Amino acid sequence: MRRVFGAKKNTEPPPSIQDASDRINKRGDSVEDKIKKLDIELCKYKEQLKKTRPGPAQEAVKARAMRVLKQKKMYEGQRDMLYNQTFNLDQVSFAAEGLKDAQQTMTALKSANKELKGMMKTVKIQDIDNLQDEMMDLMDVSSEIQETLGRSYNVPDGLDEDDLMGELDALEADMGNETEADGMPSYLQPDTETDYDNELNLPAAPTGRNGAQQGRVQAEDEFGLPAVPRASLRDRSKRPWKFSTFVYSSSILILLLSIFLLGFTNTDLYKVQSLRFTFTANRIYSYLQFLLSFHDGTPKSETLDPASSTSHCVLWMAPFLSSGGYSSEAWSYILSLHNHLTNPKFRITIEHHGDLESVEFWNGLAKETKELAIEMYRTQCRPNETIVVCHSEPGAWYPPLFETLPCPPTGYEDFLSVIGRTMFETDRVNPEHVKRCNQMDHVWVPTEFHVSSFVQSGVDSSKVVKIVQPVDVGFFNPSKYEPLDLMAVGDLVLGSGMKNAGLGFVFLSVFKWEQRKGWDVLLKAYLREFSGEDNVALFLLTNAYHSDSDFGNKILDFVEELNIEEPRNGYPFVYVIDKHIAQVDLPRLYKAADAFVLPTRGEGWGRPIVEAMAMSLPVIATNWSGPTEYLTEQNGYPLVVEEMSEVKEGPFEGHQWAEPSVDKLRVLMRHVMSNPDEAKVKGNRGRDDMVQKFAPEVVAKVVADQIERIFDEKIKT
Repeated sequence: MRRVFGAKKNTEPPPSIQDASDRINKRGDSVEDKIKKLDIELCKYKEQLKKTRPGPAQEAVKARAMRVLKQKKMYEGQRDMLYNQTFNLDQVSFAAEGLKDAQQTMTALKSANKELKGMMKTVKIQDIDNLQDEMMDLMDVSSEIQETLGRSYNVPDGLDEDDLMGELDALEADMGNETEADGMPSYLQPDTETDYDNELNLPAAPTGRNGAQQGRVQAEDEFGLPAVPRASLRDRSKRPWKFSTFVYSSSILILLLSIFLLGFTNTDLYKVQSLRFTFTANRIYSYLQFLLSFHDGTPKSETLDPASSTSHCVLWMAPFLSSGGYSSEAWSYILSLHNHLTNPKFRITIEHHGDLESVEFWNGLAKETKELAIEMYRTQCRPNETIVVCHSEPGAWYPPLFETLPCPPTGYEDFLSVIGRTMFETDRVNPEHVKRCNQMDHVWVPTEFHVSSFVQSGVDSSKVVKIVQPVDVGFFNPSKYEPLDLMAVGDLVLGSGMKNAGLGFVFLSVFKWEQRKGWDVLLKAYLREFSGEDNVALFLLTNAYHSDSDFGNKILDFVEELNIEEPRNGYPFVYVIDKHIAQVDLPRLYKAADAFVLPTRGEGWGRPIVEAMAMSLPVIATNWSGPTEYLTEQNGYPLVVEEMSEVKEGPFEGHQWAEPSVDKLRVLMRHVMSNPDEAKVKGNRGRDDMVQKFAPEVVAKVVADQIERIFDEKIKT
């Protein structure tokens, strides 16, 4: 075959990028060496020029130096060109290597994907879930076994600090009375006591060696609560086991746990939660004890407050340790009833329910209010003589839809009557909440707006009663306070200027940061109407609501989205107050403002609005929902509703609420600022209306009449 076609010539492979790059680098290095030699030669000529006098000899040296310099410049140009070529080759090489790496990566991924698919066929998620469930069951059984094996027998668990100190005193006395015969102190000698039943110190059996005498003052714990009764359990095997005994023992353990937490934890959060938990445990224990004995046919006698002449009781359950609207409203009712009923026909006890606890809110309450809370927590009531007021959203009522103490605590049948106090900010009530309202004996709502919307939504009209909110006009009294230093608590978000230059006219708004409160409407109107030359400031007291607390950046982002061109004199001042303002300082906050504004989309009542009116502030608020009960053209500035809009998200999705007019709000804010005399007259009229229609003594009588009527009806039946 080679004779016919000849042999194939061996051709060299084409040069690679690396070969080309190495060759060019080698040439560059060669040129670089030549440049260095020329530099040395130039240095020699330089020295000769220094030693040579001006004349023909010096000119000859210069000519030779110029020739060498030209060669050097030529070589430098060649070197730079070669280096540029090397750079280009390196770029191509890098791209080629990247593609090779990408190919290898894709090949590896395809292989791994194929292998993973095969492995996934052998693994079933259901098998893993079943395995996890079995492991959890085994761990639970193991925990129960360990707990059972580690159980202590015949160890008294009703000991407290008094028992410890008494035992130590007895030991100290016995240490000095040791017998010389056997040298054994008395506290180590065998116990000869046989009558263990005499050790009982229960409320139903106050006699015995350690028993209390009749009429004695019952001991109290560190919270001012009645001390939990103690009993000896040494001969427990001779006594029949009862569920009430279990509940009783559990309450003791809960109390000891609370004391332990308070002893080793100094934070206010743990103290408040432990305090609430202790109250709750005592109250539930009391109710269950009564119900168990009642169903046994032997109702247990219960010691009532000797200062009270009635056994009728009202258990008011609300978020008393929270800072929301239901909390402030509940406190207003409790304080009104406590301070303005001269001869009450019922006692009041309270319980936290329906919302998370706030340490800041609790610490901000007045000392007298805290003392009243403790006192009312201590009030004992019999369920069958108690009216329960569930003051919260219906989702917290029995059985609750989220984690909270249910209201009523043990169901609807165990109490004399159950009242639901609630409200909504939209045009209707959810079907689930309608069902829960109809489980109540009565449903209290704050306005005629709510009476209409609840009945139209399906709540039994015979159960719906309007009970307005009280406003503490004595506490919110402008003549009692000096203004709060707003500059000290507010953070500047928009506007610029000297802090000591004065704020000018101050608008104040108080709300939770949510769409319903209309903060976007307020900012649109304020920024479009005013500028830096208007000598005006807007202060926003707000707190987070299911969101973060970065309110300053939220406002800046909102302004950027509005595309409002910054005025020549800058934006008007906008301040944010996101610090907690204690309840006792709220009147001073209102006192520091010239007008209050809240373009809300819907309110159950609008507590900041009525507080501002009680402080004689001119008020601008949306003329829809809760504020229609008290805001008129004579005592304020009702804001026109432009249209109704659909709620897009949240628990009220699909409902309707108001869209206040931005243009009308601009007009009203400018009008109030430009007509201070008229605004002052309306502000004073607003306070007069609060005093005449919503003062605590006025509302307390309405509430008391409703409660007494229910007691009378139940007694007759």
